[in-house]
Amino acid sequence: WTCSAHNAFNTWPSDFQVLANALGVGSYVESDGSIGLPYILARGASSGPPEPTDTTPPVITSTVTGTLGDNGWYVSPVTVSYTASDTGSGIDEDASDLGDDDLLSDRDGQSASGTAVDNAGNSATATASDIDIDQTDPDVTAPADQVVSSGDPAGAVVNFSPTGSDATSGIASVTSNPASGSVFPVGTTTVTHTSTDNAGNTSEGTHTVTVSLVLDIDIKPGSDVNPLNLNGNGVVPVAILGSDVLDVTTINVSTGSINGSTPAHNGHIEDVNDDGVADLVVHLTPSDFGIDTATPGGTALTLTLTGEFNDETAFSGQDDVRINGNNENSKGKGGKGPK
Repeated sequence: WTCSAHNAFNTWPSDFQVLANALGVGSYVESDGSIGLPYILARGASSGPPEPTDTTPPVITSTVTGTLGDNGWYVSPVTVSYTASDTGSGIDEDASDLGDDDLLSDRDGQSASGTAVDNAGNSATATASDIDIDQTDPDVTAPADQVVSSGDPAGAVVNFSPTGSDATSGIASVTSNPASGSVFPVGTTTVTHTSTDNAGNTSEGTHTVTVSLVLDIDIKPGSDVNPLNLNGNGVVPVAILGSDVLDVTTINVSTGSINGSTPAHNGHIEDVNDDGVADLVVHLTPSDFGIDTATPGGTALTLTLTGEFNDETAFSGQDDVRINGNNENSKGKGGKGPK
């Protein structure tokens, strides 16, 4: 550059450019009486003053968008977007990489980066890292259906162990409703098992618990072998044994049956086994049991008594009998036959 200061110019060479109008210098009176102003000229300037220098990188930030679950895990696809600014030369959009990055896979420790370049060539990068994504529900394995027996009308304590697995964030918990170790009532209950992974995804499975009320009964109390005459004209006493959890007075006596036989009368309360707890004794007719009268003597059979409580809760009980060999000739009361 070649600079020159003059009192006044009305014209100047084409290779000079006015850099400043020296207003503070004062005026100059031309010989023709016109008034000129001092100028500062520079030779070699053809397109104005030099551009200012930009050495500062632009500013770029990243933003992560998605559905956040538990423990910092995302449970949806994640989009990383970028915002850039530059107060000097401005952002060169063509040279910058500011497009959104979409992360779609289930995996931990993912990252994405964007780059901003300004018009002076300075650049800066923003990286979003440690992005954990788990969009998949865990697995849950329910136990097989369970059938248990109980002598308590209130039900039975039942235990089970469901399991869960998850390939990405891992299992946080497996819960059951009702829980294992609960008292399950008589009848069938559906148990729901919920598996939850560390990202908060859940899945469910079910199994059933069926509690059958099986009571202790004693056919022909006081007899060990329980001989049974199929052609006897008497009745057979059947005792339903009470306990500290079974109040036999809540049983609907009219529902007691062996193979469809009905009680001969309403029954009575008696402590047949001398345990200090009341038992219920009902009398049934052997000819109603449906056993083939030609069954050989000495044959052992297991008979099942069924019935209901007053609240219609069903129960059953079993005891063994031995068919008396003198069926055709026996007439003893109670079907006992000759000894």
